[in-house]
Amino acid sequence: MMELYDYPDCPFAQKVRVVLAEKELEYNKIFVDLRTGEHRQNADFLKLNPYGKVPVLIDDEVVVYDSTIINEYLEEEYPHPALMPEDSGGRARVRTLEDYCDNSFLPSAGFVQAELSKPQAEQDAERLQRYRNELARGLKRLEQFLGGKEYLVGGQFSLADIAFIPALLILPRLGVDVDPGLRGVTAWINRLKQRPSVKVLEGEGRIRQSSSGGRASAALRATTQHDERPAPGPCDAAVTDDEDALRRSIIDSYRIVCICNKIRKGVIEKAIRGGAQSFADVQRRTRAGTGDCKAERCGPVIRDMLAKKP
Repeated sequence: MMELYDYPDCPFAQKVRVVLAEKELEYNKIFVDLRTGEHRQNADFLKLNPYGKVPVLIDDEVVVYDSTIINEYLEEEYPHPALMPEDSGGRARVRTLEDYCDNSFLPSAGFVQAELSKPQAEQDAERLQRYRNELARGLKRLEQFLGGKEYLVGGQFSLADIAFIPALLILPRLGVDVDPGLRGVTAWINRLKQRPSVKVLEGEGRIRQSSSGGRASAALRATTQHDERPAPGPCDAAVTDDEDALRRSIIDSYRIVCICNKIRKGVIEKAIRGGAQSFADVQRRTRAGTGDCKAERCGPVIRDMLAKKP
């Protein structure tokens, strides 16, 4: 039987669980407690994924990590029901939308969750509103993608729709209301919520519960825990009130350094390898740190990268 190394509140693990449910595949869940950092410390887990992140899927002797790669593996290995279009253009659109979700929509939801996890007196109202506005803009963009269709790509339920489900389910908890004028998005969200795979995901609620399979070590043993606070952002960001540590954890998870301009870490690394000597050099070459945040978040990270360059 397949095994899924999982953290219940991780949106990337959630989208894998939706695919497994859609394809009616049986599997054992192995709980990895990201809050205690065991995903970074346990040697057995790091052998499965050297990045120390969930989800990880084991299917017989095949080990796959990264939710997008896992879902495409499942689609190829267990093709019914189909969750990708047959034509290459449709597949490209699915991958483009999934990339947009993973690198823009989900990070915005993560920042809102992170802020809400703080005591109310310590929350940054301006920061909360900024990322709520990002999510609202994202919903308008999705309205355009839908274009009156039932689902995002060709009217067929696909991995593109599945990518957005974890964030869409928690919009009310994030304080984000769907504009009634976005009729396509409203109908789409309601349609997604009616799918049995999504009802199961909703039913799991905030109880962090899982069962372990034979490969689980003592440090990764199954446990049951409950936490009433909002989830801490991306799946491998520990619960913390340290904004700098939280920012770095979010950047590490999503590989995005400049949130405002959606500049990935690889782009910054390329600029540094290409000869950028200072933060100003990196700004000129990549536009990182030139958005509304005035390098508030990405500045310290880029300077760290410059200091550590070979």
